[in-house]
Amino acid sequence: MKRKNGKKVRKIVLLVILAVVAGVVLYDLVFCWPVHPSLQKPAESYEQLSQTAKKLGVLAPPEDILPWKQEEYSIYLSSIRRFARPTGWDMAGKVIYDGTTYPVYILALRNTEKHEEYPTLRENYKHVPIYRECSEDGLRLFFVIDGHSYTYSMGMMAPPEETIPQDAVDYFDGLLLAACREIIDLYS
Repeated sequence: MKRKNGKKVRKIVLLVILAVVAGVVLYDLVFCWPVHPSLQKPAESYEQLSQTAKKLGVLAPPEDILPWKQEEYSIYLSSIRRFARPTGWDMAGKVIYDGTTYPVYILALRNTEKHEEYPTLRENYKHVPIYRECSEDGLRLFFVIDGHSYTYSMGMMAPPEETIPQDAVDYFDGLLLAACREIIDLYS
């Protein structure tokens, strides 16, 4: 009688251990296994990007806000896991100026950084400060609309192995500033 009870107890213990191991493996596959290779996934269209932006409570600018070619749209994710949530979006393309192609982007990301010291103030437009960062590698303008937790950032980068001539910086400064104003006007 004792042997039969001992065998039953061993079987039960083995089944419990097997169930725990299977549960851990299943949990890891379903909840923890990376589904997205990066924190950014391509959006299939401008409409998908616009819908995602609307769900986040931010507005996507018109698709033709910049004179770009080869537009690409991306959605930023909170993690690479299966249940990652969108945390922002990005529109990118190429703008040709004076025969040179420059990568240009507009993105909106959840504002998680606290700036102790902001870069140069470019201008206040409708009480929204627009900041400017410029280097030999590119130009960036950004702003945060009051009451929203997203930073809009737009910029351009120098082609590989090149620096940006001053006339190109001036052109893109005006182009990106007009885009900033257009986005701010969406909230007016």
